Amino acid sequence: MDTLLNLVQGFLNIGAVSMLPIFITVMGLVFGMGFFKSLKNGLLVGIGFQGISLVITFMMQAIDPVIAYFGSAGSSMSFSIVDVGWASLAGAAWGSPFAAVVLPAGFVLNFIMIKLKLTKTLNVDVWNYWHFIFTATIVYYIMLGGSFSVAAASGVGFLAALAVSYLACVIGDKIAGGWQQCHLVTGKSIKLSRPFFTKRNGRLFCFLLNLHNMPHNSISSYDS
Repeated sequence: MDTLLNLVQGFLNIGAVSMLPIFITVMGLVFGMGFFKSLKNGLLVGIGFQGISLVITFMMQAIDPVIAYFGSAGSSMSFSIVDVGWASLAGAAWGSPFAAVVLPAGFVLNFIMIKLKLTKTLNVDVWNYWHFIFTATIVYYIMLGGSFSVAAASGVGFLAALAVSYLACVIGDKIAGGWQQCHLVTGKSIKLSRPFFTKRNGRLFCFLLNLHNMPHNSISSYDS
């Protein structure tokens, strides 16, 4: 059992920077891109995520003195939380050890769902897989805080990420028709970024979109 846990932990410790180039290269080969083009794109992804890590590190080093200053400014001006925006959260998520396993597992789950006709959505929005990775990381630390073992926390975090990945595809199916009609496109949908695009607010969304598109003479409607 210890040997298995050590193997799993070693795989997790590879990290997104090393694992993602391999995964993207394999995915490119699966879709017939050719080896060198697949390898090039895989390396670019790895370099990009390394760049994200460096930028976040530099940013935190720059704002740490500010945080320390306001954190010790007295009870009337004590600030202990910094809102760094979603981009930093995404970068932190991709730096998590879960990134190395959640991304390929999410794709495998998506393919299985399509094969079993549980969804019509193929989720190729690789960047936004950070939502699933972030979910796994949050659940992992909550479990650790509850005195669960590392193995249990890792397992439950991984399952939570797959559950959110499943939910994203279901949401994509539910709103595909209205989204395509509103944006005058076919064969496309969205998932986590617009989970509340429903009958109730679809007409309002399209009305506002029409106002934006009026100068371009592109008018859409939402009748669902």
